[in-house]
Amino acid sequence: SSFFAVAAQANYSFSSVGANGLYAGVKLGLGINSLNSSVALIPSTTSTGFLFGPAIGYDYRFSSGFSIGGELNDLAVTTSLNGGFLNTINLFVAGKFFF
Repeated sequence: SSFFAVAAQANYSFSSVGANGLYAGVKLGLGINSLNSSVALIPSTTSTGFLFGPAIGYDYRFSSGFSIGGELNDLAVTTSLNGGFLNTINLFVAGKFFF
């Protein structure tokens, strides 16, 4: 099984120092869930649906063009699989480049 998402995110920063500090936001986009089965009774299938959910994160900007931080998401995807919703919780650690 695999999951792929394309989403836009809007954030509110709790810090007055630009990219430094805690932020919270929402994500909206498209989620694609794919199930590949080798069992004859369970068919392989792919479903596409609307993706939405909250995000919270923290960024530490250590130069004028680069920051490092983490983000936690709880995303729900409307789907024809699993009774209508797929819920996924993601934790990311990322570096960001500002230009």
